[in-house]
Amino acid sequence: MQDIPFYLIMPLLAAMLYAAAGLFFKEAFRGGAGSIQSFVLTSWIMTLCFSPFIFWESQPIPWGKIYLPWITAIAFFAGHWLTFSAIKVGDISLVMPVLGTKSVFVALFAWLIFGIQIPGGMWLATLLTAASVYILGKTDRPSQKRRVPLATGLTILSAACFGLCDALVQQWASIFGLKAFLTLMFLGVGLLATFLVSRFESPLKSLKSHTLVWLGAGAFLTSQQAIL
Repeated sequence: MQDIPFYLIMPLLAAMLYAAAGLFFKEAFRGGAGSIQSFVLTSWIMTLCFSPFIFWESQPIPWGKIYLPWITAIAFFAGHWLTFSAIKVGDISLVMPVLGTKSVFVALFAWLIFGIQIPGGMWLATLLTAASVYILGKTDRPSQKRRVPLATGLTILSAACFGLCDALVQQWASIFGLKAFLTLMFLGVGLLATFLVSRFESPLKSLKSHTLVWLGAGAFLTSQQAIL
C-alpha cells in the first residue's frame, strides 16, 4: 500500500488535536477556569508559537499593507472567542462537528469577497451541512436541549469567522509571504486578547494546579493544530 501523503493527514491530525484541546478546556472549566482566562492564555501561546515564522520569510515584507494580516486577525479572534463560548455553553460532541461547516463559509466568502466561482458540488455540501446541523440538534438529553440552540448558533458564527479568516489568508498571504503573514496575524490576535486581561474572572494564580494543567494542555494543543 502506498504511503498516504502528509498533506492528507494534516487535516485529520489538526481535527484530533482540536477535539482533544476542547476536552481539556471542558475539564478546566469544570475546575473553575473562566472562559476569558482560557481564551487569553490560548491566544498568547498561539502568538508565541507563530512569532518565529517571520524570521524564515524569504520575500520582502510590504509593511505599508500591514492592515491586511490585522484585519484577518480580527476574524480569527472573533471565531476563537465564539468557539470558547460554545464549548462552555454546550457539549464538545456538538461543537466539533458543527465547526465542520467552516469549509462552506471559506468558499462562500471567497465567492462574495474575491469573486471566486463555487462549483455546484459546494452548494450540495451546504445543504448536507445544514441537514447535519439539524440532526445534531435533535438531542434526547433533557439537560442539553436548552443549550443546543445557543451552542449551535455560537458554533456556526465561529465557523463563519474562521471561514472568513481562511479565505483572507488564501488571498492575502501571498502579498507578504505566508510565514510573515501568519506571524503578524497572530501578533494581532495576542494584542487583542491582552485587552481582556482586566476582565479575568479571577487571577490565574488563584486556580488549582490541576485546573492550570488542563488549561495549559488545551492552550498548547490549540496552538499546535493552528500551525497545522
